[in-house]
Amino acid sequence: MMGVMGDGLVISNPLGVAQARLLCTPKRHLQIAIGYPVGVAALALMVYRASQPMTVATLATGFVAIAAGIQFLLLAPVASGAIRRAIQRDYATGMVESHRLTAMGSSTVILGYVSGATSQAFTLAGANFAMGMVAAAFIPNRPFVEWAIANFFVICVAFVVWSMTTFMAVATQGKNNLVGLLMAFGIMGGIAAFHALPPLLLIIGPILLLLRFRGVATGVTPPAEMLLSIPLQVAVGFVFCAAAARKYRRADVQGFDAALGLILLALMAVSCSAGLAMVDGFRNFIPGDPLSAPIEAMTLATSMFLTIVAMLPIAAAAQASGRWERRRLVDAEFEDRAPRGYLLVALAAVGLVLLSIAVGDLVHHQVREVVSVAAKAGICLCVGLLGLAGFLRRAYATRDRVWFAGAAFFLVLWVLPIAAEVVFYVYGESEAAVRTFTPLIAFSPVGAAFAITRELDVQLWPGIVTQCVIAVFLCARRSRDRRGEAVRIETAARMG
Repeated sequence: MMGVMGDGLVISNPLGVAQARLLCTPKRHLQIAIGYPVGVAALALMVYRASQPMTVATLATGFVAIAAGIQFLLLAPVASGAIRRAIQRDYATGMVESHRLTAMGSSTVILGYVSGATSQAFTLAGANFAMGMVAAAFIPNRPFVEWAIANFFVICVAFVVWSMTTFMAVATQGKNNLVGLLMAFGIMGGIAAFHALPPLLLIIGPILLLLRFRGVATGVTPPAEMLLSIPLQVAVGFVFCAAAARKYRRADVQGFDAALGLILLALMAVSCSAGLAMVDGFRNFIPGDPLSAPIEAMTLATSMFLTIVAMLPIAAAAQASGRWERRRLVDAEFEDRAPRGYLLVALAAVGLVLLSIAVGDLVHHQVREVVSVAAKAGICLCVGLLGLAGFLRRAYATRDRVWFAGAAFFLVLWVLPIAAEVVFYVYGESEAAVRTFTPLIAFSPVGAAFAITRELDVQLWPGIVTQCVIAVFLCARRSRDRRGEAVRIETAARMG
């Protein structure tokens, strides 16, 4: 509990101390730490007196469940919102530039935001934890260990939310709110995403405790599978903090470079492999069986999720390679070596995607199957991923900002064939009792993967061959014959 805070007593980080003092003084923190339990105890006594013949054990059981929900709200939305507001305030007042001129490193600054801006929420959470332990003493089975485990899991997922909020706030100067995105995700049926993406259980696994918090008072403990989420969450949190530190140090660089993006992708690959492999264990723990989707659908959704994450390191490597190629085309005497990271990062990303899919697939299928349905679908997605990587490298060779061009390329080659297929499927005239798909669906990597996993009776080779040709063409290196064109592009860019 961050109750009494002196300079360097609990938060040794100077920026953390400053952020904590902006919220309130150490004396005020102490008053909150004492006053909050007193107020809650008075309210609980009023409820107990008004709900006779309620027993003390019944009141304590209900209080533990309510306190657990309050704990999650304090440590996730409230604390992360405080981090975003602190960063937004420093950008608005120009303090960010002042911090960059001091001797503090960027990692020290990020640690200061995470520790200082969350101090008040930690004060309330510490008091809440103490009240939960007191309430557990009045429950017959004394669930002290279960209450402590539940709080530990909540802190782990809260750290992931803090780190992601810090990165988004630094990248957007506090304009985007991760908490708002999470709330929108929950309103749109966030728990339903577990139907198709069991890997999310290992990244935001403690959210499961919200479904079983009342059971904590009766001795319910998380499944053994959730223990894997602890190191994954801590590692993901530190990766996002490192990305935030990079972005804070220099606003003109990417937060995730190729190496950091590959680390994040590797963590996601472990999560995806474990999520697909342990889905049966989670099914027995979650009430309502939200993991009722077929394993083929889970595999396809997981591979698409990994493909999206894989674009982080590939885009960073493509930018470095594209800038080198632009310099090579413009300067006839330029003889620097090409960045070898581009090809290695692309191959490593593809390998991680295929490996994670294969691990999950082997758990649910026979090992003797050499090429499984999931592997075929993953290869289709990876071919499309390589084509997108080649396009990004070529786009970065002519300009520094390729968001619009990349989005247009993705929509045309990934989304448009599926949209056209849906239109034909819905509005097309067919004399057969069951409508069928056309070969157009395989011209999209996602469509080809869907057709393979569903074993559709349609010719896929024209679309898959076309994707391979596009990927090979885009990944090929351009010759110096286009030097004149590159010079004109570079000159036009400099002239605005």
